[in-house]
Amino acid sequence: MVDGTDLQPPLGVRPDFALSAAQLRTLHVLANYDLAPVRERLLREGLLPSTWLDEALFEFRRYLGLRVMKPERLAMLSHPIDVVWHTCLLFSRLYEELCLQAFGEFVHHEPATESGPDPVASWRRFADAYLRLYGEPPGRLWRLGGYSD
Repeated sequence: MVDGTDLQPPLGVRPDFALSAAQLRTLHVLANYDLAPVRERLLREGLLPSTWLDEALFEFRRYLGLRVMKPERLAMLSHPIDVVWHTCLLFSRLYEELCLQAFGEFVHHEPATESGPDPVASWRRFADAYLRLYGEPPGRLWRLGGYSD
């Protein structure tokens, strides 16, 4: 939580990206929210390679952080990040509290459908938003033709 002393943008937000106080507060909530139960379940169930786990949790926080700048829905283009999101949803109270603290409302997970948007256009929207806020998306977790559930 932001207490006024830590004004550095969390989650690796580019230093040249201008953030409002509300956006900064939301990003701090996302960065600092305790997702230990989610991490423990992912590890215990072997749902992701253990070497990817912390990076996938970090990228899940970043994905939610994109909603701070682009409130419209961005396609989920990463299977590992989607696994984190699905696991987080299993902890419904934890996830609801995270959403309420960060956004003031529940952030729904809407699965992609066959009649969904063009994947190339979806990738461009996602990559453009990610690049502006964080820099280049890490290729092993985000990529065109990735995963959209």
